[in-house]
Amino acid sequence: MGTESPLELVRFEAQSNKFVVGRPALDALRAVRGPVGVVAVCGRARQGKSYILNQLLGRTSGFKVSPTQRPCTKGIWMWSKPIQRRAPDGSVYHLILLDSEGIDAYDQTGHYSTQIFSLAVLLSSLFVYNHMGGIDEAALDKLSLVTEMTNLIRVRSQASSDRDIGGFTPAFLWLLRDFYLDLEEDGRKISPKDYLEQALLPATGSGPAVEMKNKIRRSIKTLFPQRDCCALVRPVSDEQQLKNLENVPQSQLRPEFTRELRRLMDVIFSRAVPKRVGQQVITGPALAGLTEAYVRAINNGAVPTIVTAWQAVADGECHRARDLAEAHYRKAFNSNVPPEEIEMAAEHERALAEARKVFNEHAVGDEDIRSAHEARFEENVKSWFSNFRDKKIAEAKAAIDRMLCEASTHFQKLAGSGHMDASKFRSQVKAFMQDYASRTSGTTKWRRMADFVLDCYASFATDLEQRLKAQLTEKNRAEERAADRLSKMEQSAKVAQEKLEELKQQGSQYCSERDQMKLNAEELQRQLSDLRAKSASVSSAQEQAQQEARNLREQVSRKDHELQALHADLGTVKQESSTLKLRAQELTLQLDGMRTKMDSREQTTAEMRRKLDCVERELSVAKDDLRKRESDMLSQASQQASEVSSAMREVAQLTGERDQAVERATSLEQELQTMRLTKEMSEHERQAAAGQLAQASQELENRREETMRLQRQAVMLDESLSQERSLRESAQDEVLHLKELVRKLEAEASTGAVPEEALASPQLGKRRRHPTVSANGEDAHGLPVADELASPHTSQAAEDGDENLTPGTMTVKKIKEWLLKRGHGGDIWDLEKQRPGPKKADWLQLMDKVRKGSGST
Repeated sequence: MGTESPLELVRFEAQSNKFVVGRPALDALRAVRGPVGVVAVCGRARQGKSYILNQLLGRTSGFKVSPTQRPCTKGIWMWSKPIQRRAPDGSVYHLILLDSEGIDAYDQTGHYSTQIFSLAVLLSSLFVYNHMGGIDEAALDKLSLVTEMTNLIRVRSQASSDRDIGGFTPAFLWLLRDFYLDLEEDGRKISPKDYLEQALLPATGSGPAVEMKNKIRRSIKTLFPQRDCCALVRPVSDEQQLKNLENVPQSQLRPEFTRELRRLMDVIFSRAVPKRVGQQVITGPALAGLTEAYVRAINNGAVPTIVTAWQAVADGECHRARDLAEAHYRKAFNSNVPPEEIEMAAEHERALAEARKVFNEHAVGDEDIRSAHEARFEENVKSWFSNFRDKKIAEAKAAIDRMLCEASTHFQKLAGSGHMDASKFRSQVKAFMQDYASRTSGTTKWRRMADFVLDCYASFATDLEQRLKAQLTEKNRAEERAADRLSKMEQSAKVAQEKLEELKQQGSQYCSERDQMKLNAEELQRQLSDLRAKSASVSSAQEQAQQEARNLREQVSRKDHELQALHADLGTVKQESSTLKLRAQELTLQLDGMRTKMDSREQTTAEMRRKLDCVERELSVAKDDLRKRESDMLSQASQQASEVSSAMREVAQLTGERDQAVERATSLEQELQTMRLTKEMSEHERQAAAGQLAQASQELENRREETMRLQRQAVMLDESLSQERSLRESAQDEVLHLKELVRKLEAEASTGAVPEEALASPQLGKRRRHPTVSANGEDAHGLPVADELASPHTSQAAEDGDENLTPGTMTVKKIKEWLLKRGHGGDIWDLEKQRPGPKKADWLQLMDKVRKGSGST
């Protein structure tokens, strides 16, 4: 409210002949939270009631004060802003000031005055009766409406005695204005309270008049068991100042009046305690409800019943408090709370505690009324929370279902791609679990997650096993193909060996033919020597024969070169054949080693499969155990819930069981973590197996490349053999051509056409060393040449064998070739398997051992 001002609380409407409650005043009362004390000032009109209220406000103006004879206050008015006070016990309350209409105005009826007086008494906690002068019989007669008021007020709907009313009426303060008497009794001073008590003593005598006087006194005592009296002297002596007393400065007031006024303020503030109805403290909203109830009863012509009105007000205020508490609960409840049973229950208890505070702040009345409305409030809140919890859990479950469905589709695609290994799968699962933990919630969150992860790992293990089986099958097929290729290479090597033997035979035949041609040439020379004497005269024929002989020698020389090239090619074929044999032996040994490794790896794979089966069985058992324990926990939780709803006194026991359930859940999580570690160990073993399989695959790939290289060498060997065959055929053609020339020479010699000087040429019979023959009797490719083309020294070195070898100058490769030529491939394999690897000294030692063994045999 913007400004402080008096508000009309109760007014009388002449048209309807009923009292009306002012809404602004009721709103101001309902805005006051907490206890309220009410000071009502009542008395005859135009005797300064409003002045006392303004003094209580600490201001010179507020409630209207008028110097005329017309009353300026109609009905009951209240000050818009209550005064905050602190009770002796330290509690805070608000003091409400009521200004009532004069009870004996000229325009009032006696019944109207009694109703205004009754309302002021019913609503106040301190009733100040403002009276001009002393207490005499006339003053007591003016309070005769008190006796009438006892007939208009009841404590309960049933018959009640006057004594019951005193427990519900306010404290009474009789204020004596312009009091001029000396308060003395038997020469001693007495207090205004004593003065009041003496005035209320029963009058002596008998008769109806005395009985009426005593009835008034008894009514006052009965209606106001707590009573006091204060006296104020005349504030000023000047009549003009008295008419405008609110404008008179404090310094111009009589000191006695100022002193007594301060005492009066202290008395009012000390006695204006919070209003009670029975044992219940009245709040601002309750006072507003009581006002409406009392006015409604008076308007209906009924007798205001304090307890009934209070119960109705209490019921209405508790209903309003219940609505406010429910609204505050829904406002205070965090609807974004995670859908976990414990967290939602904690949030419910927190919001419920706040709502209870709101209910207790606004609820009034007896414990029965409060308890009934509080139970209804808690029932409504519990129903709202139950619906909210079910909806929240259903939404969380739907979100979990959606996310698990999406994740299942995602992992199925990854598994179907065939490129998922254990590390990638574990990283994918870990990322999903982190995303799942941040995006989902609910009571079944981790149980569903555990089932999903176990299913994913089981599916991945099955897929991995199938892939391993497929890889093993493929590796076995690759080994079979490699074995087939090796077998084909061995067959090719045998064919090449057979071709080599055939070439050797052809070479031997060619050498014999060449020797025969030499013998024929020698015979031709001998014949030419015999014919020298006969062909001396044929010079021209001799020159021609010499020219033909030179041509023949050139052709023979060319044929010799071609024969030497053929020998070189045969040596190359022999060396390549030896190398191919050596390589075939090495491949055979490596294939045996690979087969041994594959057998070992198959055993390791079988062992891994057995471990995987064990892990899957353990996972299945753990999963069944987890589901069984979860079922047990759910049944226990259901039992606990029923026990909570049936008997609140077993909360402590249920709390212990809940802690045990949490411990069991923790234990289950630890077991799940152990199973995860076991699963990770199996994944590591699978990774190791996968690495070994990859290594084996790489070795097989290397063997495949080596086999292809050998195949290419075999193809080159076939090409070399075909070239050698063509050279051999060309050489045979040249030999035939040479024989034809020899026959022609013989024919010409027989006719004497060849000169003797041509037949005496020393180059036809001279033996020449092959240009590519080495000192040990071998050609450039290590093949032996014919004895006719080698010197005696060379032949002797070939016969000596190893005696002229110099092992210190030989390389390791030459030593290996030397050992292979002598059939010691197994010794080479054994030495190469030594760790650390063999050095050249080890090869020389093996060579020396072989030479000594050969020498001894």
